[in-house]
Amino acid sequence: MEILRRMPCFTNAEPPSTKMSNFFPFTKWVSVSLGGDPPAFVTARFPLGTPESMVSRIQLLQGCTAQETAEVRLEVVETMRAFITQCMSGIKELHIKLESVESDLATTQKAAADGAEALKSVEEEKETVWAEIEGLREEGKAAEKQVDDMYFYDYCSCMKKNDITHDTPSFPSDYEGKAPDGSS
Repeated sequence: MEILRRMPCFTNAEPPSTKMSNFFPFTKWVSVSLGGDPPAFVTARFPLGTPESMVSRIQLLQGCTAQETAEVRLEVVETMRAFITQCMSGIKELHIKLESVESDLATTQKAAADGAEALKSVEEEKETVWAEIEGLREEGKAAEKQVDDMYFYDYCSCMKKNDITHDTPSFPSDYEGKAPDGSS
């Protein structure tokens, strides 16, 4: 009992709390009655997931000598160390996974940025091509108009040269009084 009394975590009893964080802690408080006259109570704080067998071992400390108590406490400490080590290895695994995910995220962000640049470049090239197409279309219309104008000019020149005053051709007809269009 002397060893337990020297340890503040076993002797300082705390009043019940009304804080919500104490109802859902990462550790749990266990209060154990050791009996005796006057009654002795022990309050211990264990990590969540600690087996109930560790809590039941505290009750067995009631009639133990200092050496036996120390051995039990050493066993408790070793169990807690194993539990904490297991938690730490889980944390290391999470850190490794986090680094991997961050690396993948950076790669994905770079690929997205490169894709956005490529898309912008293609859009600019598309606008340039459409501008060229519109320019060629205008050139084609101008060339077509020029060809039409030249054809009309040649037609008019040919008519003047051959002294043709009417645009309507006259075809010989078997009927002398009738024109080919049916008028008389």
